[in-house]
Amino acid sequence: TPGTSAVSTHESDDEGEGDSGKDTFDPSACDLSTYDTASMVAIQSKYRSRHQQMAYKKLLKKEYQRKRIAMEFLTTEQTFKDGLQTLKVDWVDQLRFKCQQAAKQEAKPKQRSRRMSLSAGAKQHDGSDGFPSLKDVDKIFSNVESLLVLSEQLLGELQGRIGEKACAWTPQQKLGDIFVTLGPYFKVYKEYVKNFDDASAHLNVMREQYSLFAQTLDQLREIQGLDLASYLVMPVQRVPRYRMLLDEMVKMTREAHVDYEDLQKALAIIKDVAMAVNTNITIVERKDKVMEMQVEIQGCPFALTD
Repeated sequence: TPGTSAVSTHESDDEGEGDSGKDTFDPSACDLSTYDTASMVAIQSKYRSRHQQMAYKKLLKKEYQRKRIAMEFLTTEQTFKDGLQTLKVDWVDQLRFKCQQAAKQEAKPKQRSRRMSLSAGAKQHDGSDGFPSLKDVDKIFSNVESLLVLSEQLLGELQGRIGEKACAWTPQQKLGDIFVTLGPYFKVYKEYVKNFDDASAHLNVMREQYSLFAQTLDQLREIQGLDLASYLVMPVQRVPRYRMLLDEMVKMTREAHVDYEDLQKALAIIKDVAMAVNTNITIVERKDKVMEMQVEIQGCPFALTD
């Protein structure tokens, strides 16, 4: 009854004040993998102290945040993988096919005399039309296929641990060990970022030199809604996102959690990759700044950068 409830609450508060050192509730000792509504109600009924209730709510809030971060890992990795898939199928494969077709046309007997007149170092078109070689295209796309394979593996592991709409997620679920296991393969990001500046510059050169290649890029941009450069930069942007999400997950995970140690290792792995990314970005930015200075300095007799 309402009267009984009020009395029991008052008595519980009095007991909490006089016996604060006894039977203290330790939220970190709770096995969240087995909690349900009934057990939560039982705990709240037993421990009426405001401080103890707040501690438990804080623990539940952290678990909610862990679940949210896990879902963000899953959804953003799905988007990233889809973007890499589009880059591979609708850009890399299409441009390679176009280059192969152009090479076949150039190999026809009626064009053989024209090819023989070209020097060994200038077998491509003169810039008025045509496509670059497959070697040139591969230089633009670097190791995109390796990034796609890694993303597919990571996404598969995340889907198994989290499930659709987090249906497979439990408070004791682990994620850190996935990154620890795949850690050695994340070096493909270092390789990609290291080549990113040269690949971007090479793309611009090929676009200016080969008009049919440039037209194909424009056509694909109209179809996809984004230009090639927007797809090429995705892997560079993905690494900082990994670091941010892992950092948040570590903060929301108690030290006694089964995943805490692996999360720390995973964060260290991604930090190492992120450092390489930031270093290369800084080098590119400095080089661009020097190039701008060189343009501003009229009559500069030498190059300020390689």
